[in-house]
Amino acid sequence: HDREIGPKFTQEEKANMTLEEKLAIYNANVAIEQQLTCKAGEVTGSHFRVFRCFTQEELVAQQNAAAEFMRAAKRGSTF
Repeated sequence: HDREIGPKFTQEEKANMTLEEKLAIYNANVAIEQQLTCKAGEVTGSHFRVFRCFTQEELVAQQNAAAEFMRAAKRGSTF
C-alpha cells in the first residue's frame, strides 16, 4: 500500500516536478534519519542514467564497509 507523505499533488503537478523538487518535499516531511540523498550515475556499459538514493544511515554503512575493505586489502598486501 503506497503512502504519500506530505502535501497532496495532482498527477500533472507530480509529472512536472523535477527529482530534486520531489526529494526536497519528501525530506521536509520525514525524520532526519529517513531523509534521502540521491546521486546520479550511469549503468556500467551503457548510457542509461540512474538515480540511487540512500538514507544517511545507509551512506555511513557504505563508507564504513569501504573503509574496512581498504584496511583488509592493506593487511593482505603486506604479506
